[in-house]
Amino acid sequence: DADAAALLASFNVEVEELQSLEVGQVTQNLCLSRIPGDKHSKICSPKDTAKNGSDISMLVVHAFREMAKASDIAIQNAGGVRTDIAKGALTIGDAYKLLPFSNTLVEMDMTGMEIKAVLEDALDYALQPDGSTGAYPYAAGLRWHVNLTAPIGQRFSKMEFKGRNDGSWSPLDMNRSYRLVTNNYIASGRDGYLSFKTVKKDGRYTDTYLDCAQSFVDYVKERGSIGKLPPSEYSTQALVE
Repeated sequence: DADAAALLASFNVEVEELQSLEVGQVTQNLCLSRIPGDKHSKICSPKDTAKNGSDISMLVVHAFREMAKASDIAIQNAGGVRTDIAKGALTIGDAYKLLPFSNTLVEMDMTGMEIKAVLEDALDYALQPDGSTGAYPYAAGLRWHVNLTAPIGQRFSKMEFKGRNDGSWSPLDMNRSYRLVTNNYIASGRDGYLSFKTVKKDGRYTDTYLDCAQSFVDYVKERGSIGKLPPSEYSTQALVE
């Protein structure tokens, strides 16, 4: 239908204009990886991500914690972040290529023990032949050491927490309850995050309805520019392959 085609064409023009809008500056190349040291990046070498993993995934998860406002910790699956971000201007189109899924941010109340359990589940799925490396976790307000040679349940150690207003890191308290934000996809137990599903069934779950990509856009707008986080803020502090 000619009229319908013309109407759709007008929408396409508006979308293209919106996608080209600049929201901030990127001060250095932000590498993408799933498991640290892999070959997912198109602009960085594996050695660039071998120690701490993905630069851009860390910024995404910090954006989620910041924009959710009430959360202590944020967790994001590596596979939900899709591209490197090169130095230069960042547009709305870039943000929606980075986070192309129609996911929202959800908050969950979990103990330190439950948080460790969900990370162990996710990492195990990332290592399974029929699993997905996209399950590898990234976090804000939480850091750890990983030993891929250890049995499941013992792969995460030296787990430390730093709240958004804290000046230093402290051991993750396995008995304390934390407010955690993540995306609604893995919050349903997808991508190996099995323990999230139990928390959701228990009713310790609130959907903020904040769009993931828009939350990242707002995070960049607030700052004006973004670059790599300090190494101490990366969730993976050491990895034994």
